[in-house]
Amino acid sequence: MTQIVPAKTRRDQAAELINQLSLDGIKQLFQIVPVLNRRFVKLDKPKHKRQFGSAKGLIAMADDFDEPLDDFQEYMAV
Repeated sequence: MTQIVPAKTRRDQAAELINQLSLDGIKQLFQIVPVLNRRFVKLDKPKHKRQFGSAKGLIAMADDFDEPLDDFQEYMAV
């Protein structure tokens, strides 16, 4: 079961852990933080709303799309 922890508590716990780090640990932390920011950054919303039907004419289906495939004849009941 996931435990819900208030943000203030998490921030305080993180501050305690950072205070316990050595200088090398702090240097490593500063190398990791940008990676985490890139990984968990919230994506921006699209600049414009998508237009319904904007891909019309770009995708086509073959006329025999619904026809049975010859490769599966042996599996189909006759």
